[in-house]
Amino acid sequence: MRAKEAAFLLGFLCGCLVMNIYFGAKLEQVYQERDTLLASIADKDSRLEQLEKALAGSGSLIIKEIQPNIILKGNRLLQLELEKMTRQWLDIFLGRELSSLDPAAIPFIIDGRTVTINDQRIHLHVETTIISDKLIIFIRPEIENNLPDG
Repeated sequence: MRAKEAAFLLGFLCGCLVMNIYFGAKLEQVYQERDTLLASIADKDSRLEQLEKALAGSGSLIIKEIQPNIILKGNRLLQLELEKMTRQWLDIFLGRELSSLDPAAIPFIIDGRTVTINDQRIHLHVETTIISDKLIIFIRPEIENNLPDG
């Protein structure tokens, strides 16, 4: 009788372990989706505030949206973090008139920067910038292999 109880208990514990691993992965996926949605909401709130201020007295073409495109395959969390940083750096252009901007200077805000995310040094290189009512910027991150200890 003891052997049956031990086998049942072992099976129960193994089942709990497998279930925990499965739901842990699902939970991580849900958290990633939540972070994406929260970043999107924060971006839209910021953009809405600045656009309302700019549209109050302006009739000319203004920047209404910042659209960073991070050219990175695979690491979605890193890509989201870089998009968030890029939006923060370029937020100053929301609501600004196109005629008041120097299009050649905009890429230099980001190009050549080095950021550290999750103990990874990342060098940012701007490939293309498109300016209309949207400020679209294409960034290729270059991830350094090892961070020096210390």
